[in-house]
Amino acid sequence: MTAPARVTWSARLAASLTVWLPTQRWFAGKGRPLRHVGVEHCLPFREARPPGGPEGVIVVARAHFADGGPPEDYQVPLGVSSRLPAAAGTLAVVARDRDTVVYDALADPELTSCLVGLIARGTRTDGLRFRAESPGMRPPHPVPSSRPLGVEQSNSSVVVDGRYLLKVFRRLGPGSNPDLELHRMLHVAGSAHVPRLLGSIEGPAADGPTYATLQEYAEDAPSGWDLALRDLRRLPLPGGAAAPAGGAGGSGGRTDGAGATGGTRGGTAASAAEAASTAEAAGVGEAWRLGEAVAAVHRELAAVGGSRPLGRPGLARLAGAMTNRLDLALEAVPRLAPYEKALREAFAAVAGMEPEAAGRVQRVHGDLHLGQVLRAPDGWLLIDFEGEPARPLTERRAMASPVRDVAGMLRSFSYAAYHVLGAADRVPGPAGAVAEAWARRMQGAFCDGYAAASRVDPRSRARAPLLAAYQLDKAVYEVLYETRNRPDWAWNPLRAIGRLLGTDSGW
Repeated sequence: MTAPARVTWSARLAASLTVWLPTQRWFAGKGRPLRHVGVEHCLPFREARPPGGPEGVIVVARAHFADGGPPEDYQVPLGVSSRLPAAAGTLAVVARDRDTVVYDALADPELTSCLVGLIARGTRTDGLRFRAESPGMRPPHPVPSSRPLGVEQSNSSVVVDGRYLLKVFRRLGPGSNPDLELHRMLHVAGSAHVPRLLGSIEGPAADGPTYATLQEYAEDAPSGWDLALRDLRRLPLPGGAAAPAGGAGGSGGRTDGAGATGGTRGGTAASAAEAASTAEAAGVGEAWRLGEAVAAVHRELAAVGGSRPLGRPGLARLAGAMTNRLDLALEAVPRLAPYEKALREAFAAVAGMEPEAAGRVQRVHGDLHLGQVLRAPDGWLLIDFEGEPARPLTERRAMASPVRDVAGMLRSFSYAAYHVLGAADRVPGPAGAVAEAWARRMQGAFCDGYAAASRVDPRSRARAPLLAAYQLDKAVYEVLYETRNRPDWAWNPLRAIGRLLGTDSGW
């Protein structure tokens, strides 16, 4: 392509991306008025292609906003061909003219196979560094099967050849993504509680972005969210379970169909109650084992990445950060106002803790919930270590208290219990009492397993202010997320804030 042709192509592509980018689930700028999108980089990854085959290029698109705030960079792997591949639907089309169609490359098995093959061979191209992280990795078959894992919040994942999970990070920033960093640490530690890291795609410089990771695919491993909804639907809820299948907000959910089935069909009330009791007993055991797995991962991350005391200055910074996030949420969500005073007091209590009680900080998961854990045949696996997508990379890479992850999981059990009710007005009634009792049992079992494995009980009186504040901070984050993305679901974390604070003000 000549230089003038390249300029023309980039300009036309930028115009198309300005329309296409905001329609994508992973686009994080939905709450900001988009001015235009520019093409910062075009990084070809398939220049030597077979006759008639598609060209592959990784585009770094920069979104500029009318509010004058900082721009955001997004990764858009594209295929360029004379025809749309049969496997790609029309929703994958970014632009087209009479002779050419430009489409999302992750919808094309030929191009996803090409990316995995480049990783396996440790190839370097202009602007891209493909790396095999595990020895003995074999490239996929020339034309393998390829299956996107449905709709995801901030990234895109594709199962390639039934063996590999290619995870593409859509929003880019300088430096290694925490998901790659922490998987590398756990790979060094020989962790049994994460899928094996196989490869990565990064920029050539030391501070270059992480474009993708490649992991072993955990086949037939339902998420903790799916299993929780299955167990909740088996409970004798007055009025039945009203929630739709699938993930929810801060609790997420695996969306590849390897999930839970519905509740009991047919049979007597007695047999249904017996089945529910058996399922709940099994759920308590799984929650205990999940707590054990999370404690093991924390121990491994501390061994490889180190730890240090949180200390009084750290407690003050943490309380300040929680309060700042509350201030931002209050501006966007007026329904938080009835809880403002109590929330500020809960966050201020963190600053007043004794440093010895607060413990140490280390690298942690950062966004742990039931949608981020898979129940494989050999035990629980933790996935998606990049932290909360809305936070900047520097914050997501910082050390934090392990209590943060514990609080995230406790919130997720509560989130699932409310989600299955389907409406806020059912929480105060009999169905809400049954669902909340389930959540308390699962939370207790999880903490029991965590305490047994770590010899640190996050529920201890000394740590209680920290655990409470982290749960409330997470719920505030969920309220803001749901208000921006799924306002009909914002009642769930709002109701949880009232319960955690001991008040149902505003309802």
